[in-house]
Amino acid sequence: MVSAVVLPFSGCRVGFVWGPWNNPGGEGVLAVRWILLVVGALMLVVGLIWTLQGLNVLGGSAMTGQTLWAVVGPIVAIAGVVIVGLGVRRGTARR
Repeated sequence: MVSAVVLPFSGCRVGFVWGPWNNPGGEGVLAVRWILLVVGALMLVVGLIWTLQGLNVLGGSAMTGQTLWAVVGPIVAIAGVVIVGLGVRRGTARR
C-alpha cells in the first residue's frame, strides 16, 4: 500500500510504502532487525581482520602489510558498528 504525506510549509508530497517492515512489533521488523545485526556484526569482524592484516599484526595473507587494508578495514568496521546500532535502535519501542 502506498500513501502520500504533504510536508508542512513546503507543499511537497512524499510517498511511503507500507509493509510488514513498518508495522511496529511485526514479524517484518524483527526480521529486518536481525538482518541488520548479523550484517553489521560480520562487517565489524571483517573490518577488524582487514585492519590487523593491513597493520601486519595478523599474517598469512596477501593483504598482510598492505596499507590499503589498514585504511579500508577501519572504514568497514565503523560502518558495521553503525549498522549494528541501526539494528539495535530498530528493535526499541518508539513512543
